[in-house]
Amino acid sequence: MPSRLEGFGIVFPEALARGLPCIGRDSYAMPESITPGVSGGLITGDDEHELAGIIAAALADDALYEACRERAPRVAAYFSWERAGREATQLITQTLQSAP
Repeated sequence: MPSRLEGFGIVFPEALARGLPCIGRDSYAMPESITPGVSGGLITGDDEHELAGIIAAALADDALYEACRERAPRVAAYFSWERAGREATQLITQTLQSAP
């Protein structure tokens, strides 16, 4: 999903949490979820040949799929609502405790 406008793109962590590599754009927050060669690939522009090449390379890369499957439980744990809620609560508590 190499969207031209994507603030975060929850679809990437959702796919990665299921062990699927992703193709996105090298902008916005997409590189926060996608590491080329590790969890998929990133395009740099609007060239359809670049996109097709990255998709073809990902589809042919069995090691990429295996790495994504192995990382899936860690990705799912990191992008969980439990972790997000815990970190937000900790930040709020720290802020309130440091207030004058």
